[in-house]
Amino acid sequence: MKLSHLEYFSAVCRLGSTTQAASALSISQPAISAAIRDLENEFGVLLFVREGKRLQITDAGKKLYDLSQDILSRTENAVQVMNDLARNRNRLSLGITPMLACLFLPNLFETFCREYPEVRFSVFEGGRQHLFQKLDARELDMVICSRNQELDDGYRKMRLMELRLGICLHRDHPLAKKDRVSFRDLRDEPLAGFSLGFHQNQFIERKFAETGSSPRIIFRTSQISTMWEMVSHGLVSCFMYTALSRHRPDLRFLPLDTDDDTFNTTPINLYWRKDDFLYRDMENLIQCIKAMHLDG
Repeated sequence: MKLSHLEYFSAVCRLGSTTQAASALSISQPAISAAIRDLENEFGVLLFVREGKRLQITDAGKKLYDLSQDILSRTENAVQVMNDLARNRNRLSLGITPMLACLFLPNLFETFCREYPEVRFSVFEGGRQHLFQKLDARELDMVICSRNQELDDGYRKMRLMELRLGICLHRDHPLAKKDRVSFRDLRDEPLAGFSLGFHQNQFIERKFAETGSSPRIIFRTSQISTMWEMVSHGLVSCFMYTALSRHRPDLRFLPLDTDDDTFNTTPINLYWRKDDFLYRDMENLIQCIKAMHLDG
C-alpha cells in the first residue's frame, strides 16, 4: 500500500468523483482510477460502487477512509516536524486566556523576544475551549490556562503558578469594606461576566446555585479592560484573579468567602500536545517562564 494511493482514495471520498479528485490533486484521472484499483486488488474488497455518474463508497471503503485519515495526518505531522528541525523552526505560537495575558504576558513577551529575536513569536488570546480547539488543529503550539483534569489526561503540561479568584469592586462599593465576600453577598449584585466558552462561568454559576440563586450578569465580554472600566464607573462588579490588583490599585480586589479550596485556588499550567516533538523554541519558552518566578 502506497501513501499516494491513500491520498488519492481520500480525495475521491471527499469529492465524490475521480475527475474532481484528479483536478484537486493536479494529476490525471486514470492515475486516480488505477490507484483505487490497486487498493481494491490488494485488500480484495470493493471500495466504491457506481450509482449513475457518482461513486458511492462501500462499508469497506468507509473503514479504509477512517483509517487513512489517521495515517495521512501522522505522515503530514512527521514531514512538518522533520522540515522544522532541518530549518531550526524559529517560530512559536502561544495561546493564553485574557486574565492570564493581562497578568504576565507583557513581561513574558518582552523577555522572550529579547532573548530569542530570531523566533517569530505570536500570541492568541481567547477562552480555554477555543484555545484547545486551535491547539488540536495545530494552529497553536502551547496554551497557558487554568488546570482542568480532562486537559491533564490528554496533554503534556507544566505547572506555572497558583492564583486565587476574587471579586473586583468599586472603591466606594458597600461590600468593599468587608475582608471577604461570599456568593450570598453577591446574589443581587450586577456583574460583568466572561463571554461564553470561558471556564470561569461554570464555576461561578455552580457557587451561586449553592445559595439558591443565579449570577445577575448584565453583560459579557472577553476584554479585561472593559470589565475594569465598568467597575471603575460603579456600574458592575466582576470576578477576577486577586493577583491582578496591582494593575488597578484604584479598584478593590477581595477574596471570596468559600470553603471550596479547589475554587479559591486555581493552578495555572502550560499545555502542549502529548504526541508533539518538543522543539527548541518551546523549550526556550519554558525556561523563560521558569525564570520569571511567577507568583499568584
